[in-house]
Amino acid sequence: MTDYILVIHGMNKGKQNEVLHHFLEQLVSRNVRDYHIAFLESKNQSLEQVLDTRIQQGTKSFNIIPLLLFPAKHYLEDIPMILKLYENKYPHIKYKIAEPLGTHKLMTTLVKQKILFKVKSHPKIQHIILMAHGSERYRHPDIALWQLTQDCVVFEIPISMMTLYGDYNYRFNLLHYLKNNTDILIVPIFFYDGFLVNKAKHHIAQMNDGCNIHYTAAINFDPLLSTMITERIKQLEVFESVSNSTQLVR
Repeated sequence: MTDYILVIHGMNKGKQNEVLHHFLEQLVSRNVRDYHIAFLESKNQSLEQVLDTRIQQGTKSFNIIPLLLFPAKHYLEDIPMILKLYENKYPHIKYKIAEPLGTHKLMTTLVKQKILFKVKSHPKIQHIILMAHGSERYRHPDIALWQLTQDCVVFEIPISMMTLYGDYNYRFNLLHYLKNNTDILIVPIFFYDGFLVNKAKHHIAQMNDGCNIHYTAAINFDPLLSTMITERIKQLEVFESVSNSTQLVR
């Protein structure tokens, strides 16, 4: 039997993990069986703790579904490092890691819907900005955000990308747009309107001097995420079937 582990960032403090767990169960319980939720940051439900429990109960195969938007440190380093340590400790286990959700084609659909809703209610918007977390070490998230931005060039409104961290940091790039536009729409490419989004909004408000800034909601566990997660799981299952078939042929 293969267990599916949905991995999300989480926080070591507060009750946010409980809220995230509740939302995820509502999102995937109808479409996914034998799944477990793990956090990269958690005192009692970390990825390591979930792996320990499942291995002790006899699970030998894991499909890891990172609930991360773009490939950066957590996807490229943290999760693979944890799994490699467990593979060394338990040579009999097998695992596969799905692609991040932000590069799924339906993410473009979701973001376009959010933009369209705001543009309809605020027809004077002159510029659209997709804002994501970014990275100071990796180019992968910038490339993925650039592609998402290009896919959203359908509204006859100029569109740009910015990040909280890295080369496209909004602290250095946003001021130009605030000075040269009267109405701007910012689209937070985050799973939920949490600490980072609210912190950025507060700082942008301090930077602003007269521009009308509109925000869409973050993704906030949109129902489309359920389809994305299900399809990421199917991709791993197809990969496994192809691998098994290849071994049989040999």
